[in-house]
Formats: sequence, structure tokens, C-alpha cells
Amino acid sequence: LNFNKTHPEYQDVKIPTLREVYEALKPTGMTINVELKTGIFWYKDLEKKVLELTKEMEMEDRVIYSSFNHYSIQQMKKIVPEAETAYLYSDVILNVAEYAKNTKVDGLHPAVYHVKMADFLKEYLDSNLNVRVWTVNEKADMKWLIDAGVTAIITNYPDMAVQIKKEAEV
Repeated sequence: LNFNKTHPEYQDVKIPTLREVYEALKPTGMTINVELKTGIFWYKDLEKKVLELTKEMEMEDRVIYSSFNHYSIQQMKKIVPEAETAYLYSDVILNVAEYAKNTKVDGLHPAVYHVKMADFLKEYLDSNLNVRVWTVNEKADMKWLIDAGVTAIITNYPDMAVQIKKEAEV
């Protein structure tokens, strides 16, 4: 797919397929967060197809599945109970950690602005669920969250996050 209609500066850049992403990442040993974009459209058998491709590519132990559509995440768990999953959310959800645990989900993916409210970050970290905060693009936020012990941050600046992580380990 070519996405440059609104970005003519990216004349020949194509959106990779999930297979192409897996092929690029497989040799690196990196873990990937696959976000299922099923919030507006539910694509028939998308969850099954993604899980089948992940298995075919032998990436099962390196993929985290997340979605704002929690039904989609539950479908993933129904098909492959051991799949690593997380709920993405953009509004404050009452007792979200309890909700995730009760539905056998492995992690929480709150927005960066949520973890700055009340004591939500502490609550999420105390839940023993994996906590991956999105979209963390400010250096100070990256440092704060890394120091706080989140599982990961989701950012548009991975190079900056890696550098801050290295500095924190010194």
C-alpha cells in the first residue's frame, strides 16, 4: 500500500504487510506489539489470520497483541490462550487491572496522560500485569516511566528511549 497521498515527500514508501514486518524483525530478536485495528471495522477472521501468520513465521514468543477493541483481544485468547495480550485504552477505566485479570489478559496499555492522573501508575504497576504506556514522546516522560519500572513504553522515538534506558542502567 502506498500512503503518500497526503505525504508527497514519501513518494516511494510503502506500508509493509505484517509478513514483511515479521520478516524484517525476525533476525533481530526484537519483540513486537501487534495492534489489531478493529475498533471501527471488524475484519472477518482477522484474529485467526494474524495468529496463523505469527505461528507460520515462528514468532509466537515475540509478539504482544493489543487493541482498543477488547472483544478482539478476547477472541485472540479464545483461539490461543497462551498468547500475550494487552488492553489498549484511551479513557480511564474503573478497576482496569481487575478487569484485565478477570478476563485473563496479560497487560495494560494506558495512554501517557492517564499515568499522570491520580495514582494510576502505581495501581497499574502494583497489579503485576505488564504495563506498556503509549505514546511517550517526551524525554522527561520516558525517563520517569523507565525509572518507575514500566514493562515498556510505546513511542515514536525509539532511539531516544533506548538511549535513556541505557543511561538508567549505568
